[in-house]
Order: sequence, then C-alpha cells, then structure tokens
Amino acid sequence: SKIEVQAALAEVSGSKTGVDTKTTYKFFFVGPEGAGKTTAIKKLADHRSDNIDHAMEGNDETSVTVAMDFGVMELGSNVRLNLCAAPGGSDTSEFMADVLRQGASGMIILIDNRRRTALAELEAFVGAYPDFVDNNRFAVGVTHADQAPEPDIEAYRVTINRLSGQRGKLLHPPIFTVDARIAQDLQKLVQALFLSTGAA
Repeated sequence: SKIEVQAALAEVSGSKTGVDTKTTYKFFFVGPEGAGKTTAIKKLADHRSDNIDHAMEGNDETSVTVAMDFGVMELGSNVRLNLCAAPGGSDTSEFMADVLRQGASGMIILIDNRRRTALAELEAFVGAYPDFVDNNRFAVGVTHADQAPEPDIEAYRVTINRLSGQRGKLLHPPIFTVDARIAQDLQKLVQALFLSTGAA
C-alpha cells in the first residue's frame, strides 16, 4: 500500500518522530529514463540508500515491487532534505505519482535534451503533477545539453509560458541546464527550488 511505502521511506531517512530535531523536507525527481535521476541523487546525497524495494501483494495473487532511489542531503545543521525518484517511466503512473508527492515540498523535472520529444515530455510531466506545478513548487533541469544543445533554455521557457496561458496560472519555475554528474550544477537547482517554495 502507499502507507507501507511511505513507512519504508521514513525508516531509511531517519525521519520518524523522536530520531532528531532537524526540519525535514522532501523533494522528488521525475523525468524520462536516462535523464539522470539516479545519478543526481547519488551526487547530491550525503547519505544514500541504493534503492528502496517494497513488495505489495495484488488482489489476483500477483505482487508488485516498488523500487525507488533515495538519498538524504544535509542543508546546514538544522535542515535535512530527503530526495527520491522512481525508475524512468513509472513516475507517471497514478500509484507512483501518489507515493512521490506524499509529504513533498517540491518536484524537480529532469529532461534529457537528446530526446526529440524533450519539450513534449516536459508538458507531460507538468500535466501529471498539477498540484506542484500550479503552486510553483517545481523546477526544471535540462540534462545532456552538452551533447544536444537544441532545444535551448529559451525554448523551455516558451513552453512553460504557453502552459501558463493554458492553465491560467503564472508559472515561473527555475530552469537550468545541469550535468547530473556534477554536484554543483544540481545544488544550484535544488537551492533555487528550495528558495522558490518558501521552505527556506
């Protein structure tokens, strides 16, 4: 169940009541396979679990295993940031979307710029998580731009502006090109989202 998965997340993060007094926030990554979600968590996390596997029994004698990348990023001495991501492709399923968004303060969409469908995939993830998008609790990281410089950042901004008009909301997420292998790139993106959500 979703509750069982959240309990597993809490156990790994050490965020159960009474463990410590740090203020804990949760950011989750979404994006197509190959965009760099797993690599990003590896680079950002001060403490990391390779993944969280949780088996759930289905009603038809089948079972489903939920695998999630998970890491903990320490922001100073008083703040902990839990980071998680689901395998590529599964983060748009209704079940996994509910697991990811539960208790989260922000969402980071990573888009692989090498893919011809990059802008369309941005639109798909924006549509899948309206609660974070409409409240501007999201950021966009464009990966592999060194290998595929087009579309450029301006094309992503134009797409976001068009979606703003369609949704009747002023969307203004941080949008950066990032290399998921470089911690400094990712830290800038996370910090920008942290500030824009008002969590800081």
